Amino acid sequence: AETFKRAFPPVSWRKLFPIAVSVTIALCGFFYFGPPVFAAIGLSGHKADPNRRIIQHAEVVEGFDNIRSNIPNTESDFIIALGHRDTASHLAFGLPDQPRVYRWQPNGKIISQYEVWKNPIEDGLKGANALILVNGSEKGLPKELATSFESIELLGSYEARRRYDQVTKHFVFRGINLKRWNEVASPQ
Repeated sequence: AETFKRAFPPVSWRKLFPIAVSVTIALCGFFYFGPPVFAAIGLSGHKADPNRRIIQHAEVVEGFDNIRSNIPNTESDFIIALGHRDTASHLAFGLPDQPRVYRWQPNGKIISQYEVWKNPIEDGLKGANALILVNGSEKGLPKELATSFESIELLGSYEARRRYDQVTKHFVFRGINLKRWNEVASPQ
């Protein structure tokens, strides 16, 4: 035990060791106690809040699931998310059934893992219906995606907080009878 005491921390670390331990304790304290403090002072979701990225997750999922569960015959519909890959991840991991979620990338570039994975046509979903989540604007549904279906109908909309001071509107559409999917360019 005496040998271990003399050997640890190494001599070169001894000056930095108390600083490293102090920083570790401070960061653990911030991440553990920060969220309830921000909630208590009414700034939940502030850019300094360590939970700010998680806040939107629950609201996006809850709003989408409310619309999906109130529309008949959507159990077999697959899901498409537009926008940032975070939106697709929110749905894929947050919905109770954890469905396979596809992401539409209009320019055909590989931006995230969703463009690398199989698309709905490759997964045998040609002719199937889809629930499509669009953030921001009802007009945010790309024409290329809309024409990939026989018809499109707006099912509803809801709002979800992005940060403590910003709300994003989300629109849920239903695409009837998928005909085609945008091809993704091969990586160079």
